[in-house]
Amino acid sequence: GKKYKLGDYQRLQEQELLKMSEKQPFVPPQRVAKKKVEKEFLPVKVVHEFSGSIRCLELTQGGATIWTGDYDGTISIRVGMTGQIAHHIPATGGLYVDSLYATDTHMWVGMHDGTVRIYDHLVYI
Repeated sequence: GKKYKLGDYQRLQEQELLKMSEKQPFVPPQRVAKKKVEKEFLPVKVVHEFSGSIRCLELTQGGATIWTGDYDGTISIRVGMTGQIAHHIPATGGLYVDSLYATDTHMWVGMHDGTVRIYDHLVYI
């Protein structure tokens, strides 16, 4: 076969593109005006509420329990549906909870001094 140089190949491509464009002229896509769609938001209904001096909270067991880090340093374990306190872990050493993180089996509790405590959230130890 015939040997081509790089520039020859590029010219052949350009010639092919010109042949194709002569057969089928380029038609730019039509712009269609988009309709402005108003989003409907469903009304939000409060199902349950509870109060407390809560710094942070985390759900466990699919929302069955709620762990809260309270301003007085206490960790409260609450019933998920009602928010009623089921168990307290008392504050120690003047520390208070800065953050909570739940895994499948444990609650990681970050204290304000940088220490981390890990509890088994199934038995609160």
